[in-house]
Amino acid sequence: MDKADTSPLLALQDRAHSLEKEISFIQQTLDEMPGMPGLKGKLIDAEGFPRADVDVHQVRQLRNKHACLQTDHQQIMKQIEQAMYAHFASLKAGATAGAAEPVASRRDEGRPQSGA
Repeated sequence: MDKADTSPLLALQDRAHSLEKEISFIQQTLDEMPGMPGLKGKLIDAEGFPRADVDVHQVRQLRNKHACLQTDHQQIMKQIEQAMYAHFASLKAGATAGAAEPVASRRDEGRPQSGA
């Protein structure tokens, strides 16, 4: 397998991995913040006011960034899937083209030549 053929795929995988690390960091940050709001926790109290134990602005920013990164990750994963299909299709096409000649020559090896 030629490394030049897989370099776009590897670049996409590296990008997906960095997005996964950033998403994980945001989730961990939200879970460890005072008041532990997480991704789905309530930001208002029973009376409808913002919770005093949570930095609502920061939580909303982190949740927004998390949602954007999730979308980016989904798009990258679709690109990886398409790149893998293309890569393996080219490998299959190359293998069938390269394998067609040796098979034909092997078939002819056992036969007597008609010209002699």
